[in-house]
Amino acid sequence: MAVKTVVAVMTDLFFLVQVTGAAKPLGLQVVCVKDKATALEKVRAGAAGMVVDLTCTGAEPVELVEEAKAAGCPVVIGFLPHVQTELRQRALDAGCDTVLPRSAFAQKLPELFGAIAAA
Repeated sequence: MAVKTVVAVMTDLFFLVQVTGAAKPLGLQVVCVKDKATALEKVRAGAAGMVVDLTCTGAEPVELVEEAKAAGCPVVIGFLPHVQTELRQRALDAGCDTVLPRSAFAQKLPELFGAIAAA
């Protein structure tokens, strides 16, 4: 069985360590990228899902979500500071399956990745 890949679009190493730690026991491989072009390349190569720091400005996150969903990415999960309600709505409108505040994202990683691994 092929290893499923999750694209992580983020620059925060603290969250990357948490993401990687949650993915590994489920047999998921995390590939961290920091720009939209590389993220879309990984999605088109068959990534099982994508997690996006919606404040990662270099990646144009809202546009990335829309393009990733259009390219067939099955699951897109966004996270952001809880006070950015307008950005949350824009990400949902662009096609994010789930948008969570940073704290909830960290707590729910095993559950979120479980759904990606099971798909």
